[in-house]
Amino acid sequence: MDVEKACRDDLLLIATTYAKNAGNSLVTVSKNFHGRTRFFEELRDGTCTISLQKLTAVVDKFVRLWPRDLAWPKTKLLKKRRLLKTGDGIPQVSAP
Repeated sequence: MDVEKACRDDLLLIATTYAKNAGNSLVTVSKNFHGRTRFFEELRDGTCTISLQKLTAVVDKFVRLWPRDLAWPKTKLLKKRRLLKTGDGIPQVSAP
């Protein structure tokens, strides 16, 4: 399995599902969750990458703000769990 591609695909699925449910554009969701308006478009087009640290922060924000009545999309790797940093900087998965 190509982990980088799976993470990219999962993150795009999460972002588009959230945008559609909220009635927002992907640009708006990108600005609110990543900080750059074209991030998700660039990620989809393969013209940018995301660090593990930023991926963790973005997914954690989606988990915290995910609507209770909206099912989490069927992702390969990025599950609906908060990712926590330990003192040594290694991400750990907590219970939902």
